[in-house]
Amino acid sequence: MIPNACLICRCPDASTVFSYETPDIYERAVGVSEEGYRRAWVRCTRCGFHYSRYGRDPQIIHTIYDHAYRDQAGGFRRESAEATFERIVALPPAESESARRAETILMDLGELTADGVLADARDRPLRMLDVGGGNGIFVYVFRQQAGRNASDWSAAIVDPGAQGQFVERFGIGYFQRRFDDAFAAGLFHLITMNYLLEHVADPRAVLQTAAANLATGGALYIEVPDALAFQRRPPEDDIFNACHLWMFDPPALITLLSEVGLSSLRMRRTKSPRGHYALSVLAGRP
Repeated sequence: MIPNACLICRCPDASTVFSYETPDIYERAVGVSEEGYRRAWVRCTRCGFHYSRYGRDPQIIHTIYDHAYRDQAGGFRRESAEATFERIVALPPAESESARRAETILMDLGELTADGVLADARDRPLRMLDVGGGNGIFVYVFRQQAGRNASDWSAAIVDPGAQGQFVERFGIGYFQRRFDDAFAAGLFHLITMNYLLEHVADPRAVLQTAAANLATGGALYIEVPDALAFQRRPPEDDIFNACHLWMFDPPALITLLSEVGLSSLRMRRTKSPRGHYALSVLAGRP
C-alpha cells in the first residue's frame, strides 16, 4: 500500500489505527471501485506520526481536486463555490471561523513585528498568497478583518480548480495551477495554507516552494487537522476521509518546517464550535 514509509522519519513500520473496505464519497465521485479496495490510517511505530495507506492509483487524488472536490456536480457539495463564498462572507465576524483565523494572524503579525521577530516591511501594499483557497473566502475575509489597513494588502490565490475564478472581480488575483517549484509570481510577505498540507502528496515540496516565495521577514501560516482527532473522533468522521493523506502533530510540523529553513513563531491547538480539532502555526526564518 502507498505510502510505504513515514513522511517524517521514513520508518517503514506502522500499526493500523482505522481501516476501510469501501471507497468514500470523494473517491466514488471519480470512479474508484470497491473491487480490491484498501485504505487504512496508520501510526508510525518510531515517531508516532499518523498517515494514510491506500491501494488506489496515487494520481486519483489530483483527479478529485481538479474535477470534483469543490464541484457541485461531484454530488457531495450542495452549492457552488461562488454560492458558498457569498453565504460565508455575509456571516457576522463572531460566527465566522475565517474571521477568527484572520484576526489571530493579523494580531500575531503585529505583535511579532513590534517585537522585532518579523521584519517591518516598509513597502506597501504587502503581498499575500493563499494556497489552495479556491473558494476565495479566507482572502476576502482577511482583508475585511484588516479594516482600515486593508489597502496595505494585495491578495492572490493559487489553486488547481477553476471554480474560484470569480474572486477576480473583488480585486483578488487567481492562479489556476498547482503550487510547485515552477510557480513564479514574485515574493510574498504572507503565505497562508488553510487545510492544505493534509491533502498533498509531498508536503515537503510544498513547504519548500512556500519558503522560496517568502519575502525577507515574511511569514507562513499553516492550519491543518490535529492528530488529536484520533483520540476524540470516530473512524467515520469526515476528518479521516480519503482526501486526507497525513495527520499532523506539533513535532511533525516543526520537523518539516526546519527542513525548509523555517521555524515556528506561534503555534496553537484549538477546537472549533463544530468540534473540529485544529493545529496552526505561524512560521518564519529564524
